[in-house]
Amino acid sequence: MKKNKKGVYLLLDVGGTQTKGGVLDEEGRKKGEICSYPSHSEEDAEKILDNFAYILEELMKQSPGSEVLGVGMAFPGPSDYDNGISRMQLF
Repeated sequence: MKKNKKGVYLLLDVGGTQTKGGVLDEEGRKKGEICSYPSHSEEDAEKILDNFAYILEELMKQSPGSEVLGVGMAFPGPSDYDNGISRMQLF
């Protein structure tokens, strides 16, 4: 990473109706606001992925010119927590 370019992490908490997104700086401090967007979970996979791309682009507007160091995503849902297995079904 270049010395004068700051890095950020983009975070998504994906739910059935809403996806919340936020930006953290390199030290883990929140930058900007936590924003909510429709999840469009009833759509097909391509539209859902397009929506994730849109959300990530919107979040980057909170920190223009920053390098993305990573993207974290949380997906709640039916899970076998003891065995670490998601029980979500793909259509």
